[in-house]
Amino acid sequence: MTLFFLVIDTAREELAWVRAGHDPAIVFDPDNDSFEEIGGSGMALGVDEKYIYGEQSRARPSKGRVIVLGTNGVWEASDLQGNRFGKKSVYDAVRMHHHRSASEILDSIFCAQTAFQGEAKKEDDATLVVIKIKK
Repeated sequence: MTLFFLVIDTAREELAWVRAGHDPAIVFDPDNDSFEEIGGSGMALGVDEKYIYGEQSRARPSKGRVIVLGTNGVWEASDLQGNRFGKKSVYDAVRMHHHRSASEILDSIFCAQTAFQGEAKKEDDATLVVIKIKK
């Protein structure tokens, strides 16, 4: 099992996270029209009982930034021809809808994925969390 545990500390204005084999979080900066993945090392849970997971941290992103956490079932979704939805499609949806609420951004990603897949069978779970920094 993989895990990405993220804490947004508003008092200290900091992000802190632990990654256990899960895909990195994605941070979109609309001011620079840029994406950054925040990850760090960490193996999947249950692989090595003696493994010590390290906490990563950084300054909390400023107002307007969007943080996306997701399972690989989102970007690895395939259409009938076997093409993958891809992270670029996630980035495109975030870029296009970043001015909207977190819920609307999340919906736009899933709508784009559903349209891309068409009648193709869903092979994996697709889970997303979208966070929009307001202050």
